Amino acid sequence: MKKKYLATAFILTAALSLTACNTNSTTSETKIAEVTTVPTEKPTPTPPDDPYPFIDYGLSLKELKKELGGKPDKKVKNGAMIDYIYNNTDYYGYKGKSIYHFSSDGSTLMYSEFQTTASDQKKGKEVYDTISKNITKLYGKGAVADSDKTGMTTWEYYGNTTTMSYDFTKKKKCKITVTNVKSGEDAAV
Repeated sequence: MKKKYLATAFILTAALSLTACNTNSTTSETKIAEVTTVPTEKPTPTPPDDPYPFIDYGLSLKELKKELGGKPDKKVKNGAMIDYIYNNTDYYGYKGKSIYHFSSDGSTLMYSEFQTTASDQKKGKEVYDTISKNITKLYGKGAVADSDKTGMTTWEYYGNTTTMSYDFTKKKKCKITVTNVKSGEDAAV
């Protein structure tokens, strides 16, 4: 019996030594990987249940139609209707409660406006705070007040409706998405 225990102890010791060697080997490999890996820019994920695409500065009307699901009046997956109206100076593209403003010739997306039916200013403030946090994440502290950096031009309350406007005429590419335009709860930039 004694010999058996000794043999078992020896095997265990050998196994532990091997594990230790492997751990060291992995650690040194990890260190090398960390030194040679170039950090990449984190992509902004679209929430899986978000029917609204990211809209980039400079999209043409044709490109935007493609982004939003194709032809005017076509039902998209969330059931919202897309309707494009020409109005002397601007093109407007409606998707749910989102309004896309175009240049007078209809070639370029100028800015987007999202109207939310917030029940009161407290709800609107929650939306604003969410947006502010996201802008700060994207552009750094203090960026909320700088429309050149954020693309955010106005924030106003109209009774129970909160309107957010983003100006795409600035030479900054802004990406926007709204995850819940009905209540405005999850509005995010």
